[in-house]
Amino acid sequence: MSYSKEDVIQYIEEEDVKFIRLAFCDLFGKEKNISIMPNMLEEVFEKGLEIDASCLCGYEDYSKIVLHPDPSTISVLAWRPSQGRVVRMFSNITDVEGKTIATSPRDILQKVISKYPDTASSIKIKTEFEFYLFKLDEEGYETTIPYDDAGFMDVAPLDKGENIRREVCLYLSAMDIETSGSHHSCGPGQNRITLSSASPLVAAERSITFEGVVKNVSSKNGLSANFEHYPIEGGPVSKNTITITADPSLIDEYYAALKKNLDEVYLFLNNTPYLYPDYDEDKNVAKSASEIKVTRISSNANFYFVIAAIIGAIAAKTTSNKAKATSLEKAKKITSKSSIVKELFPNEVIAEYTK
Repeated sequence: MSYSKEDVIQYIEEEDVKFIRLAFCDLFGKEKNISIMPNMLEEVFEKGLEIDASCLCGYEDYSKIVLHPDPSTISVLAWRPSQGRVVRMFSNITDVEGKTIATSPRDILQKVISKYPDTASSIKIKTEFEFYLFKLDEEGYETTIPYDDAGFMDVAPLDKGENIRREVCLYLSAMDIETSGSHHSCGPGQNRITLSSASPLVAAERSITFEGVVKNVSSKNGLSANFEHYPIEGGPVSKNTITITADPSLIDEYYAALKKNLDEVYLFLNNTPYLYPDYDEDKNVAKSASEIKVTRISSNANFYFVIAAIIGAIAAKTTSNKAKATSLEKAKKITSKSSIVKELFPNEVIAEYTK
């Protein structure tokens, strides 16, 4: 459902909302936010909220930036108290003169969607996440002791994460984020949850929201949620998967383009050294009659950029690149020379990711 500014103001007045979080992401996809009080909202909708940007990755060149909340993204933070509710909206970002900032991830994805409207409007995206649940020590710090010793799709009592996943899914549903599946994964304490399909921008922001919900639920239950790739030495890797759905008549075309162009954009799907040793576009991209799966996406990825890269790789159709992104350094070299990437991302972003 799409909400207007007037809808949001009315909701806040009627539903005992006391705090409003304006959310955005830094250059590498880490969610940031600032809270305002309800009496400030009308003015913020009209003029935006000016904040200090000097310590924000990707915005250091600006002493101040301005947040402009998108009312259509409002959601209640379900783990916060029902009395004196807290809501959140994602924000676009400008400089103090009202000009869009080149490094703003949300604005970059929106520009890619506008640049390739046929591709962007023809696909839906769902994301699948893996994470570990670890016990805490006596001082409340994370250990590497798994919450259980269950295996793939085991059930309770072996699977102790069942109630955590249930609570996560219920909180997500309360935020209008539906899930299509959840179960225990391969490793001890390892869990998997899949979000339902959504349009590209909505899918990106649901993915950004997901990690915060999991960490809040885990903390509430005296546990720590870990999204690192190899938190247990020798244990199964944690990775994310994106499933792209489209009309069956488009699948072969989109699959061929994505498979051919994935090396050029893979840096934006995985900007860490992990997962590269097993990278192979023949295995990392698979298709069925109406779906394409892209696997081995980093938990540290910026999902605005992940989805922008996928749209661009599908829309580009052809590439002259023959190099393979089999390591982080090779991926950086490919990205720095890629004509596809230059159509998607501003020079400031490319320089930061390839340095």
